[in-house]
Amino acid sequence: METREPMTPFNTVSPEMTKFRQYLLDHGLYAYIHWHTLLIIPPLCINSGQLQEGYAVIDQALNDLDQHTIR
Repeated sequence: METREPMTPFNTVSPEMTKFRQYLLDHGLYAYIHWHTLLIIPPLCINSGQLQEGYAVIDQALNDLDQHTIR
């Protein structure tokens, strides 16, 4: 986003954030999403490859969402 404003207003749920959450789940990434916030809390036993994999899923989800290709 050019304006850096949240995808959804405070204290609400938007269709974009719902799609974002579903994309992460569909790609095996379990993250806590609350309103317009994504909280990433990896387990202590995660290795660097798994962490990079997770960040790649988030990056792709944000890119797709920005391009409006997540349905």
